[in-house]
Amino acid sequence: MGSDRRLEPGGLAGADVVVEDVAPEATALTSFLAAEGTRARQAATAELDADPSVDAAFMDAWTPEVAPRVAALRSSGALVTCLSDLVLARTRDRAIAVTGTAGKTTTTSFAIQLLRAAGVDVAAPDPGVSENLWPDASLLGELSAPRPLVFELTSSHLAFCRVSPHVAVVTSFWPDHLELHGSLEAYARAKETIVRDQVASNLLVVPKDASCEGFVAASAAATVLFSATEQVERGTCLHEGRLVARWDGSEHVLCEVERLPLRGRAVTAALAAAATALAAGAAPDALREGLPRLRTPQHRVVEVARHAGVPVIDASMAGTPAKAESTLELYDDGSIVLVAGGEIDGEAGPVHATPEERELLERACAVARRKARAVVTFGPATEVLAGLLPESEQEAELAGALRRAVALAPAAAAVLVAPMFPIAPEERARVPELARVAAESAP
Repeated sequence: MGSDRRLEPGGLAGADVVVEDVAPEATALTSFLAAEGTRARQAATAELDADPSVDAAFMDAWTPEVAPRVAALRSSGALVTCLSDLVLARTRDRAIAVTGTAGKTTTTSFAIQLLRAAGVDVAAPDPGVSENLWPDASLLGELSAPRPLVFELTSSHLAFCRVSPHVAVVTSFWPDHLELHGSLEAYARAKETIVRDQVASNLLVVPKDASCEGFVAASAAATVLFSATEQVERGTCLHEGRLVARWDGSEHVLCEVERLPLRGRAVTAALAAAATALAAGAAPDALREGLPRLRTPQHRVVEVARHAGVPVIDASMAGTPAKAESTLELYDDGSIVLVAGGEIDGEAGPVHATPEERELLERACAVARRKARAVVTFGPATEVLAGLLPESEQEAELAGALRRAVALAPAAAAVLVAPMFPIAPEERARVPELARVAAESAP
């Protein structure tokens, strides 16, 4: 697709430009655009629904591309874009962007940590809601600076983007958030924006499995691979209990796996991040110091409390079936108390409602039935989960579910909060405290 000239400095001078006022960056972005000569203003969702006649509209990251206002804006000939599109358009030769159905934030966070530990000066967004590293207002000050930028992109960002970064990273791909896009094909099309505009001098970091072949086919970039199960010729992998890099024809031992403060998918994220750091210019040997010191972002398989010696694990970012399944697989059969649930409707309609997503939900629940000695569900999703987890106990709210689950903790390996369904960011932020209170008050 390529960059739109209107996103270049001064390209929208004199144009009527709106920024959705629900976007966290709305005030800063409106001021930035106004300083470049646009007639920039903030607009409420209802205003855009009623009158989409503008020259350009910068959408909030969670606006579904299937929203009527998006279709109306595009039909009117408006440039429908977002902050991420602007950042990519102006920094593409030094942008390092990460997407994927799961593992985006962890991989992005690890890559930033590794690059900085290796002495590479990179800019990055301030950690946002749930420690996500989406482009934010702080990156506006980096658009004319020389240093590389590292950030993550969701499919709802990419649905409004045109430009691919110098280093594109895809952590994984499977059906998810289809209600935001309308179909699996539209979801894949949005995701592939991260590679579609790449050229031969760019780099694409992908797992060595069949999940991301569409991204490789859509990109002209050279490929860097990572894998926790297979050997790679160029990239990172595990070999004889060690994380190794194979780069420029040489093999470099980076870290013993047992020295990583990580387990499960987080180890794969460390491999992806190390491959990303190599693609971004870090020397292989410079990655050794950072790997044993990696810090996992909150809500991603992190212990937040204990009761009777049993850890309460916050994996509340596992708000989709596939994420929950991969977390459940970390535990032995019949060993955990699972807390699952959440919302069944999003802004764009019912979640996990397509045949593809329903299949993933049924598969995740089959794993849950095998791994969990007890299940406590909460929220509207109890209606759906009751049929798939027939032995589960139900609570109206997350706080009650945690209290009941912690009371069941003795003799379990862990209490695991892995919702399978979306929960509000403010609810997720309460998980550590709710877990501590439940542990302190349990008999």
